[in-house]
Amino acid sequence: MAGSGVGLWRRLFVISSFVGFAWYLFNRKTFSVFIPNLIQELQWREENIGATTSAFVVGFTLSQIAFSTLPDRISLRWVYCLCLLGSSMMNIILGLFHHSLVSFASLWLVNGFFQGFGWPAIVRMTALWFSPSHRGRILGVAGVGGNLAGMCAPAFFQALAVSVGGWRSVFIAVGVSGLAISLLLVIITRASPNEVLDESDESFNIGSGKSAGKQARVSLQIVLANSLLWIVSLSHLVVNFAKMVMCDWASIYLMYDKKWEQHKAVLSLGAYEMGGVVGCLLIGFLADLFMVKYRHLKSYARLPIVIGCSVVAAVSLQLMRDAQPQHTICCC
Repeated sequence: MAGSGVGLWRRLFVISSFVGFAWYLFNRKTFSVFIPNLIQELQWREENIGATTSAFVVGFTLSQIAFSTLPDRISLRWVYCLCLLGSSMMNIILGLFHHSLVSFASLWLVNGFFQGFGWPAIVRMTALWFSPSHRGRILGVAGVGGNLAGMCAPAFFQALAVSVGGWRSVFIAVGVSGLAISLLLVIITRASPNEVLDESDESFNIGSGKSAGKQARVSLQIVLANSLLWIVSLSHLVVNFAKMVMCDWASIYLMYDKKWEQHKAVLSLGAYEMGGVVGCLLIGFLADLFMVKYRHLKSYARLPIVIGCSVVAAVSLQLMRDAQPQHTICCC
């Protein structure tokens, strides 16, 4: 009975991570999609866009620091769901009221703070629900949810803006739907098997093999001395730099440098996420395959995949810079 119950909650967790991360991305994409509208309607300059984008990154960075201690005080389930609710509220506020650059950037910073908790919470809960040989595929499914949201957002948001009355209405609609989804996630999400098993079921083989909240603490000195973490961090720097360029600046680049029409430039943002759908599934499968085949290397087994992604991201950006306008979308 314990096994069947845990199996059900595992499947619900996969659904929760897919749907939840998709709405995290929806709440993040509103700004990226409507950057041209902000330039035209609010008379923003490129430095204003840069300041707002940087504010989001600052908030996102602060959340990574907070996440290191917050799950010790509150369940990952509530972190995951409440931060989606908070991000949705920021979108609603941005849509309801007229804002100066400072207030808009400040609210977007808070949105970045809430956004920063989404993926780490999914990763940590996945580690509690599944064994290392299955985590890549599960995280790949969650990543596909975000990529599908990012792929559909440009076309969907543009069509919604035309039908409901502008970009502010889209911010509100996305935020309201995010509130509903966050409440649904509270119902279907559990942070670990420990939250669904009775104390009499402690002998059941939990995916991660460790109880939530009882994992050994690691000192900062050990973390800083871990060479693998430095390599992964450098890879994330390259990949996230490429992602920020594509998601926040590609539409402006295509409009002003490549002379694309606004609607084509915005719709092309979905091409990046389209590649991400394939990439998430492929990388997730390869990560699990490498973990099984090179089990003796432990976490280092995934290192070739990390380095490979960094190289591909860097090469793609260079190809996009040199490509002719009709070929630019292929490099996305």
